[in-house]
Amino acid sequence: MIQETQNSGRFAVCLDELGCHCGKFQKLHLPCSQVFVACKYAHHDFEEHIAPMYRLDQVSKVYESFFDKLRKEDYWPPYTTG
Repeated sequence: MIQETQNSGRFAVCLDELGCHCGKFQKLHLPCSQVFVACKYAHHDFEEHIAPMYRLDQVSKVYESFFDKLRKEDYWPPYTTG
């Protein structure tokens, strides 16, 4: 599919092969603006073309092990300044 943009001319987008002539789609594994337009034109869900590592459910898993549940405030050590 050839998609024309206002500033840059023409770009070829291949949704099946996850490619665009601009190269951003292949390098970043995220849809570029041309892919969004091509998906809208072809009635495709653009979210299918976002790599799993960038999805919110996956990104939030990175931080799961860094934070413990807060214990009951009565168990906290006293806070002192100085």
